[in-house]
Amino acid sequence: MATDSETSMDLQSDLEEYGEDITPKKDGGVRKTIKTKGKGDQPPIGSKVRVYYSGKFMDGQEFDSNVGRKEPFEFEVGKGVVIRGWDIAVPTMKVGEISLFTVTPDYAYGKEGSGTKIPPNATLRFEIELVCWKGEDVTKDGQVTKIILKKGEGYDKPNTGATCEAHIVGKCDDKVFEDREVFFLMREGSEEGLLPGVEEAIRKMSSDEKAHVWIFPGKWGFGKGGKPGVPENATIEYIVHLKKFQNVKENWELSNEEKISMATSVKEKGTKYFKEGKYTIASQQYSRVVQLLDGYFTKEEKEIRDPLLLVGHLNLAACHLRLNNNFKCMKECEKALQIDKKSVKAFFRRGKARVAVEDLDKARDDFEHVLKLDPGNKEARQQLQLVNKKIRQHTAKEKSIYANMFERLARQEKQEVVEEQQKDVFQEAAEKALMQADCDAAASDPASGQVTSSAEVNGSGDVEMKEED
Repeated sequence: MATDSETSMDLQSDLEEYGEDITPKKDGGVRKTIKTKGKGDQPPIGSKVRVYYSGKFMDGQEFDSNVGRKEPFEFEVGKGVVIRGWDIAVPTMKVGEISLFTVTPDYAYGKEGSGTKIPPNATLRFEIELVCWKGEDVTKDGQVTKIILKKGEGYDKPNTGATCEAHIVGKCDDKVFEDREVFFLMREGSEEGLLPGVEEAIRKMSSDEKAHVWIFPGKWGFGKGGKPGVPENATIEYIVHLKKFQNVKENWELSNEEKISMATSVKEKGTKYFKEGKYTIASQQYSRVVQLLDGYFTKEEKEIRDPLLLVGHLNLAACHLRLNNNFKCMKECEKALQIDKKSVKAFFRRGKARVAVEDLDKARDDFEHVLKLDPGNKEARQQLQLVNKKIRQHTAKEKSIYANMFERLARQEKQEVVEEQQKDVFQEAAEKALMQADCDAAASDPASGQVTSSAEVNGSGDVEMKEED
């Protein structure tokens, strides 16, 4: 009986006619034959590709196809969302290329097959057309994309607070404007002059990974201000090499005592950034505080944890208020109120956020609540006066709008009545004219056999009707 190794070798020999072996191990598991050549670069690991394909068994029977469908099939290369054979095959293609790939069971559905469609140990043939590809959407808004130039080591990525070492080269219109080594803490890269888009890209990289990053106009680049060598709202490119990083411990690796200690330290860092007006970085620190203090704590531990968690939510709300993230601010205030139902700062900050989104009635409730808890709070009293003034203005405006609307409706109804009356008058006049025309026609018709009359003017100037024979 033949062993698995012998069977595999026999299969390799049988499949040599089906093209070039493109597997890294050169074990014949994926073979390629180009039918139509493509153009441009090949899609790297992590890129998003769109393809048309058809899949057949070795006897030519088709088991799957999307050819003829309106939309191509889309997937990320190298992420294991398709069979191994495809993750090897598609990165060898160029846009517009159509190729045939012969894939052995080890690189397809293996010994088990796939449901009723693919039997066990099936060798498959795929015809694939690469329609297009684009880099990984780092920020999920299309403004920062990256492709991997050199795959990194392992699967870990830098977490918040990780110590990172990288080399970056920034270009705009093929001109280098930045080429340097950078050492920074993840989520605090701006302290070292790192663009938000570059930091986000690094956050998705592995150790020793090298990537090409594009930052399109928007919030992740230099923006309207630009910088020397970079015009405003320019698309910029970076070649980023994340040399190494050291992650901080994850929550599940920390004891509750360590969580509280680390949260205290991170909170102090957040307060420093807040005082400097760096609200985005500060918000990231306070978010970390909240994350660290999540989970189970004993009753005794909660006595220490809860005041710190309350501060985390309140300060995060303050950051969101400064950044005009009003709904996020409200959410953090509500979480703070779950810890302390009498938190003056939570009511006050939620009230200000509600004013910003024109939810004036609820904002008034919040400021009134503050004054019940703290009658001497001058800021809350000022805000309440401001809100009441806005409510009066809104009410007056609404009254004016409704008054004008009713006035227009009244004018419209009056106009319709006048038009209807005019219509009746015109109709009556038309009917009289028609009757007179009929009478005149009858009077001038000798064949009618009717008595006619002629009109004479008497001395008074009246028209008299005189009978004629």
